[in-house]
Amino acid sequence: MIRKPFLPYSMIVLLSTYSLAAIAGSTTSNIGVKMKITHANCIVNGGKGFSGTYNLPLMNDQGKIIDRISYTDVPLIIDCTNGVKLGALTISFTSAKPGFQNAANGLINTSMANIALLVRWKRNGERIIDLSTTTDLLAMKDAEVRSGVYDSSLKVHPLNLNPGATSLAPGRYQADLTVNITYY
Repeated sequence: MIRKPFLPYSMIVLLSTYSLAAIAGSTTSNIGVKMKITHANCIVNGGKGFSGTYNLPLMNDQGKIIDRISYTDVPLIIDCTNGVKLGALTISFTSAKPGFQNAANGLINTSMANIALLVRWKRNGERIIDLSTTTDLLAMKDAEVRSGVYDSSLKVHPLNLNPGATSLAPGRYQADLTVNITYY
């Protein structure tokens, strides 16, 4: 069997801002996602790839989410219905600076002290993703939503690591997450 690694290095640049002005609703937040496909036997997100900008919830200076929704959905649907039957389909994660806070518990550091991002699967009861290991999507019973179509969508939650602190410094926070998908 010929092995074809599919390593799209998609940089998820997670950006958000918060300040006292966020309470007034004048501050915006976003998450940017980019992807590079090297072997396109599977289609990601309907052929659109893994690029886009997503809004993150706003936090006030006490580190509390002030938006109606406390997370950001990041879609990642992998359609492998064209071509040969897959022998393997895995997903893994790496992080650039500032790196992982606690990869095994799905935490990514941000550029701002005391703010991390918690990454969960969107499906599967929103189970926390162990970012330190490779996940075999073929072995996960609920990953295949239709024959040959796999849902690896993420939910990203901003998290105040020090809720007892008097206040957080206002400003913008960001983090980078690379999603590596391998199939053959």
